[in-house]
Amino acid sequence: MGQKNVLSVVIPVYNEKDTIGRVVQKVNQCGLKTEIIIVDDCSSDGTREMLRGGYLTGK
Repeated sequence: MGQKNVLSVVIPVYNEKDTIGRVVQKVNQCGLKTEIIIVDDCSSDGTREMLRGGYLTGK
């Protein structure tokens, strides 16, 4: 059975609204299938709302 490589990345964020999109983009450009878990630490700049709104997933 063929095994597929998956890169799992946990990204802790705090007030990263302006940068998290670039970080996720860089991870996705690695050439592997990716699983990205973003953990917000009570950001006050709108990071959490942006993530919940599906900004990074295209929803």
